[in-house]
Amino acid sequence: GDSLGGIRMVRRGLAGTVDAATRAALLGMSCQLHYHRIELLDDARADATELLQIAMPGSAPWAQAMLVAITSAVKDGRMHDFAQALPPVLAAEFEPAAHDPASLTLATICYLLDLGGKVAEANIAFARLEALTRSAAEHAPSVTALYHRSARSGDLRSTRTRGPGARRRGARRRSPTRSATASTPRSPCCSGRSTRGS
Repeated sequence: GDSLGGIRMVRRGLAGTVDAATRAALLGMSCQLHYHRIELLDDARADATELLQIAMPGSAPWAQAMLVAITSAVKDGRMHDFAQALPPVLAAEFEPAAHDPASLTLATICYLLDLGGKVAEANIAFARLEALTRSAAEHAPSVTALYHRSARSGDLRSTRTRGPGARRRGARRRSPTRSATASTPRSPCCSGRSTRGS
């Protein structure tokens, strides 16, 4: 879609007088739209900071704010901030309305940890994404799509024959050869990493 057009519309909304819930929703939209334009990600850091102060953990705006927080931390080489942001996301109980942005946030965490060679930590994040997928599959198909994209990016064995909840005997993520700070992080939706043997 037209991310730049969406960002302009959100900015118009934020410039007006809106109630607290509407402002939180607009700030969340800004975070997610800027995530898809990684070169503009820094423009959403103030939005994410505000949201993390006012949004309820587990809500859609909170998940969208965390998406910017974790990605900008890795982009800027602030790995301590990235590490501190992980536990709240992995422990969050996401509302049904938050399943879409939460799945994107979790998939991004999996991708960034894979990129940094943190295989065990990536598997923990992937397990959380898998659990979210089981609960959201019927009403949020995009969550299932992100689950399978994350599985392929992590090169889990026999991913193509297993759905969420299936037992994965001996499944491990492949350690990447690049450092997490070696390049600008990209969305797991367009990472382009292929499945072994496909």
